[in-house]
Formats: sequence, structure tokens, C-alpha cells
Amino acid sequence: MSYKKSDVTIQENKHIWADNLVQFQQCHRKRGMVPQQCKSFADTCRMPVMVKIIGRYHFLGCDIKGRKERMIQISKELKVLWNNKLNFPNVSDQRIIKKLENLMKTYDECVKRRNYDVLNEIFDITKVNGLWLSNDDKQLYHLQIQSMGQVGYSTGKLASNESIHPSKRRKILTESVSLIEPDDSNSFQSENSFESSDFDYIHDGFQPSRKYHKSKFAKNLVVATSVSTHKAAKICKKLAHYGISIPTPSQAAIYKATFKEAVKQKEEMIANLQMQQWSLHFDGKQIEGKEYQVVVLKNENNEIKLDALSLSDGKAQTITDGICKVIDEYNLWKAIMMIISDTTNVNTGAKNGVVVKLQQRFYEKCANKPQFVSCQHHVLDRILRLVMDDELGGATRSPNIEYPFVSDLLKNYEELKSQFKNGIQKIPDRSGWRDDMKFLFHLTRVFKYFNETGHFPFINFQKIPNICNARWNSRAILAILAFILIPTTRTTLYNVCCFISNEWATYWFSNQCYNGNDFNNLLSILKPYKKATQTLQNHWKQEASLIHIPRSNQCAERAIKTMQEVYRACSNKNKIGLRFILSNKK
Repeated sequence: MSYKKSDVTIQENKHIWADNLVQFQQCHRKRGMVPQQCKSFADTCRMPVMVKIIGRYHFLGCDIKGRKERMIQISKELKVLWNNKLNFPNVSDQRIIKKLENLMKTYDECVKRRNYDVLNEIFDITKVNGLWLSNDDKQLYHLQIQSMGQVGYSTGKLASNESIHPSKRRKILTESVSLIEPDDSNSFQSENSFESSDFDYIHDGFQPSRKYHKSKFAKNLVVATSVSTHKAAKICKKLAHYGISIPTPSQAAIYKATFKEAVKQKEEMIANLQMQQWSLHFDGKQIEGKEYQVVVLKNENNEIKLDALSLSDGKAQTITDGICKVIDEYNLWKAIMMIISDTTNVNTGAKNGVVVKLQQRFYEKCANKPQFVSCQHHVLDRILRLVMDDELGGATRSPNIEYPFVSDLLKNYEELKSQFKNGIQKIPDRSGWRDDMKFLFHLTRVFKYFNETGHFPFINFQKIPNICNARWNSRAILAILAFILIPTTRTTLYNVCCFISNEWATYWFSNQCYNGNDFNNLLSILKPYKKATQTLQNHWKQEASLIHIPRSNQCAERAIKTMQEVYRACSNKNKIGLRFILSNKK
């Protein structure tokens, strides 16, 4: 028969039960004498051996019980060591966790065999083919591999100014100058001397004074052309070498000045942007498997590139959280009056779309719910797709998303151009558009000219743009090109090309500002096309804009191109947002 012990009995047995419990550290020490690693790897300056990783793993067991959580903590410490102390390029987070898991499997085998010699090797997470900041860092890496992590940075020997990484040059030279004794001839041995171009000497006490170079020109070079700070330093030195009087700051100085300017500009934006009314624009792009989201503000006078968010995925909740964090940072909850975005499902979902979630956040912050306007260019793209599907024989379905004429045109484009007899009359181009949109505008004018005169003018053929389902206007280019270059398709494509070059192009190449008559005009034009009419009614917003700006998301698309340029030029991907802010100065 079970019975309940009294509280007095429990208290008397408490100490006995506690003594019988096996402590976590004692349990693991039975598996092998692995020394505890109390010091965080973030506070060290050498590549650790595997046994230290195991020791750190056991030490963290007191506070972090989960195996996965301890590995994540160790991987964070190793990344700080590799990035901030050693300046070695490291592999991805997934690779680091995988290496740690393999190490734990190796350790389990060592425990079984009672042989721990394998754990005396270096634990290496260096991405050897990655971006090295200097040759000295690469040499230090090989030295640490050869010495099994026994070689760290040394400041006992003077090195040439060019061979030391800029982030460590100042510290090394400051500590090493005290090792040099003055000479009667006031000179130094060649191997223990500083370059006269970088340092001036005061004979009283031999205190070196560094010669500083203004970094304003180089900083503006980085901002205006999106080159990296390393390339900007090389450009300045090259120009100075050819006799142009120009400051030649180091790469580290340019890097520091660039981000100092970005921080200053960001502080000014935080103080000033909340005083105006804005429309919020955002758009996403995947680069090297990672989701980036640009956030742009626009009103009648200005267009501000606010931030380039690096997100874990492209889900609606993740995008909403990232945008809300930016709005919080700049205190813009009461300054945003409109939201303009693409008509993708993740943005315009009725229940879980980004726009709906953002409007809910505005309500929670006691701010007015911003007006949502779909990007009219994207609505026109969807309308064009549905019209082309109706005219060319049904909807295209993946993976067969191309029309019959597309493959023939793409395969034989160069041959068809060479066989085509071009006209003489040139059509003036005052569209103001660029790239593929300029090509589309030119082709619509060419078709209208042919429709009126019966022969083609001079056609400025360009490279065929990339085909994208999100931008159906690329198919419009292909349709008109096929009409021009493949005579057998003209009967099939005539109605489509008429629609593209007349009604559709009129609205596509307009300024996209609000006009109350646009909806009714488009509705009458699309009357023969049921699905296109339904799309127009669902996505074309008929209410007037709260801010008189184009109802288009092209400012976000331009910002994505800027972000891609910044991404290629920026060595530190964690600070891409600051460099993106500086692009407002272009």
C-alpha cells in the first residue's frame, strides 16, 4: 500500500538524495581526461585544436544542457575568432555545425578505444578559397596549421608597412617602436626601418608621428561608383603614382570613413524622415541562396533607400518582422501614408500577406492604417499575360510556359537578324526608358509605323532580355520581334501586337500617377477578355492616392539593382545595409 511521506521526513532525506546525484561534469570526466576549456574562443587569438573544442563542449554543459545549443554557442565563438581576431574567411554556419557534429562522433570513437591522439589536430573552419584581407593573413594561416595552433600574432619584430593588414598595422608599429634604440647617425637598419612616406620622426625620443591622408576623395569614390574600399585605395595610389596630386589613405582608413559617414547619414535620416509623409515600397531578391529585401521611402520630392534587409527566408512573417524593425528604428509609424508593392501572393494574400500583416502592425501602434496600392506595372503585366493566353490558344502551364514562336526566335535570333532587310527611316526615341524597357518602347513604335505604312523603319535590334514570369513584358518583346523577323507568324501575332503597341503600351509607358478615368478605359478595352477583366477589377485600386506619386514599385526594383552592386563591392556582408544607405548620395 502506497503512502505519502511527511514534510519532516522529506527534509531529513534531502541531503542524502542530493549527495547521491551525479554531477554533470563528473559524469563526463569518466569518459576520458579531457581538460576543461573555460575561456571562450572569442577571447583567444589562435586556431584551437580539437581537444579544446571538446573541453569547451563539456564546460558549457553546466549552463547549456542541449547538445545542439552548445554546438551553436561554440560555432558563434569560433566565427568571432575567425572574423574579428584572425581575419580568416570562414565557411558557412551549416558547415561549422556539421564539422562539430563530426568531431563529436570522432570523440565518441576515441572514448571507446581509449585513444585520444586524433583530437590533437587543428579544428579548421577556414574557407581557403574565400576572400583574404591580406597576404599576411594567409601566411599566418599556414603557419598556424604547421605549428598546430602554437603561432599567433607577434609584435616583437618590425615589418614593412605594406605587408601588415591595416587593422593591425597601427598596434604593431606602436608596440614595436619601443624596441628600437637610437643610433648616433639617427638612422635605422634597413630591416628595422619605417618607410619615410608613411612616418616622420622626431629625434627627441624617436617618437614616430603617423602621416594621415584625408579619405574624403576615396570615400566619395566608394559611394559614387560602388567599388570596394580595397579597390578605392589601389586607385588612389595608382593615380598618385602617375603624378596626380591626390591623397592616398589606406584601405582601413577608407573603410572606417565610409561606414562612419553611413552612420552619420543614418542618424540624420532618423531625425528628419519622421517629419514628412511617405509611401513605403519593398521588394525582394535572392542572392547566393539568401533572401534580401530592400525598403524604400518615396514622396513628391524625395526617394530614400532606407535599408537592405538580410533575411533567413522569404516568408510573409519574416518579411513583415524585418520591415517593422526598420520602421521602429526610424520611428516612421505615423509618417507612412501609403504602401505600394508587387502583386505577388506573399505580398497581397488576403489573410497572411505582408501588406495585411503590416496594416495590422500599424493598428497595434495606434497609427493610421496606410493605404495599399498595387503596383500598376505588375497589374498590367498580369493583364498582358492573360490577353496573350487568350489570343494564342489557352493558358501556358509549367514547365511548358513558352509560346510556339518563342523557341524558334531564341534559337535562330542571330540568323534571322542577318536575313532581315532593315529599313532606312529612323524613329526618334524620346521615351527616357532604359535597357529592355527602352527596347520594348522602340519595338512598339516600329509596329505602329508598319501598321500605318506597310513597311518597316530602321530597327535597332538589341540583345533579347531574360525571360521572367514575374515580368511578362519580356514576352511582349518576343512577340513583336517574332512578328518582324518570322513572317509566317504575323497572322497569329497581329492582334496581340496591336494590343501591346496601342492600348497596353499607352498605359504601361505612362507616368502611372492616379487618373480616375484609367480604370474605366481599361475595362472597356479588356471587355473581350474575361480573365483579364477580373484581374483588373481585383488588383487595380480606384481610390485616389494619398500622396501624389507614381503608383509603381519601380523605385524598389531600381534599389535592388543598387543593392546587387553594393553586395558585389562590400567585403563585409553584415554591413551591406549601411553601404546601401550611402547609395542615396549618388
